[in-house]
Amino acid sequence: MSAPLHNEDPTESSPAIRDFERPGDGPFVYRRADRAARNRPWLRRMRRARRAVLFPLVRYLGSWLFRAYACTWRIQLAGTTPDRVHAFRDQGCLGIFWHGRALVTLRAFRKVPADVLVSPSGDGQLVMELMQGLGYGVIEGSRSRGGSRAVREMLRSMRAGRTIAITPDGPRGPLHSITEGVAFLARETGFPIVPIGVAVRGALHANSWDNFVIPRPFAKIQAWVGGEIRVPLGTDDAGLRAFTLAARDALIACETRAAAELGVGTDW
Repeated sequence: MSAPLHNEDPTESSPAIRDFERPGDGPFVYRRADRAARNRPWLRRMRRARRAVLFPLVRYLGSWLFRAYACTWRIQLAGTTPDRVHAFRDQGCLGIFWHGRALVTLRAFRKVPADVLVSPSGDGQLVMELMQGLGYGVIEGSRSRGGSRAVREMLRSMRAGRTIAITPDGPRGPLHSITEGVAFLARETGFPIVPIGVAVRGALHANSWDNFVIPRPFAKIQAWVGGEIRVPLGTDDAGLRAFTLAARDALIACETRAAAELGVGTDW
């Protein structure tokens, strides 16, 4: 059964939801792109052509190819307690994992009813098409664009008992970074944060900021589900920062434990 929600009717007028996009110091400072440059006529035509041709290919052909490729992976699931994986599958939560592990993690937990938070960017649109082709729900938004709308959608989704899949260091990094947004969502919804660590034996790594992992055919994968982290409703900003650090430490610990269970070293 899902945890009770603190916010029964989240709306755009809610101060807490407005604060999710509020500019400030440190990780909360974001700047909007130059809209005039992005909306030049020839760029708009290119985007329309890409949506008409490339997106359907990614959704249907890309998802089929991914399933055919990933079915060769040997995946093991474990957790901090014997029933941890079962509990994770049966209740909604904020499932967090590193951006570089997204491909592997979403395959490992494909039977979990989940919605994936994706960035409203060109790359994010392609990811959205692939996720929908794989049967996941998609919520589009980030701290810099569409954040408050994304929060409202996530709250409605978790009210329905679904899990929200979040890569806290995405979409631009830096590696293994995390802002207070995840702790904020846990505080406002009453749902727990659940860290998920992944290790792979036999993988390629992209030359990218997140060291993106692409398992080879027949690669062995170990996923480790950590314990729940709950953020009380009355938690202040200092408390959110403390819970954010705790979530990051827990996620790194899950990665380390997954690597140990698989008998490999960490790759970061």
